[in-house]
Amino acid sequence: MKTNIELVKFAEMALKENWGYCLGSFGNILTDSFLNAKLTQSNGVGAYNTRHKAYLLKYKNKRVTDCYGLVKAFVWWNGGKVQYNPRQDRNQEGAYNASKEKGPLNTIPEIPGLVLWMKGHAGIYIGNGEFIECVGAPIGMRNGRIANGKIVSGSKFTHWFKDTYITYVKEESKPAPLKKEVIENVPILVNGKELAVRGYIVDGITSMEVQVPTGVIVVPVRAFYEKLGYKVGFENGKVVIE
Repeated sequence: MKTNIELVKFAEMALKENWGYCLGSFGNILTDSFLNAKLTQSNGVGAYNTRHKAYLLKYKNKRVTDCYGLVKAFVWWNGGKVQYNPRQDRNQEGAYNASKEKGPLNTIPEIPGLVLWMKGHAGIYIGNGEFIECVGAPIGMRNGRIANGKIVSGSKFTHWFKDTYITYVKEESKPAPLKKEVIENVPILVNGKELAVRGYIVDGITSMEVQVPTGVIVVPVRAFYEKLGYKVGFENGKVVIE
């Protein structure tokens, strides 16, 4: 199954592309034939869409969805096309009832990709107190915000749940930078004589600071002295140059 992190990216794409709201749709392109089908669909769908036909005509040949259709579009998305699966078709109530992990909004965990729910509507939590939803015509796609377990902006969702069509994983965190091994105050001997300046080693590379008229520069010891024809080694904690 696809992951919650992918769902968040998908919802952000739909918001950026400004998908329209069409009841009974799920990321479909609003062609003439699809529009006619949605204007005549039973169970109140056609009646609702007919009332908002002027709004829908603004989305001709663009993508449309309804609220939970955004999740279905993600689940059925295949290379930019939506492949309808009747065995998975359900509304937000069916998805909420099927979920084994859910709770009141004031208990929402910080998990991007959770589905937000209220009777008759759903949205997608994208993390850091923000969510994306597709609201009934004439609004469509928009952002909302949660703070301290309460809706600050957007629809008044009452609950959250993990959708059974989504695999929930942790966000990949960036690996911490590797700690560099540093050895300071390293003696440098040239032809048996110790230089006044001391070197330092970072991850096996020895460098030293040299004063020049314009300031202080860092010189890689091996590269500098080998270029002058010397041999550079490391013995008993000292850099030996001969």
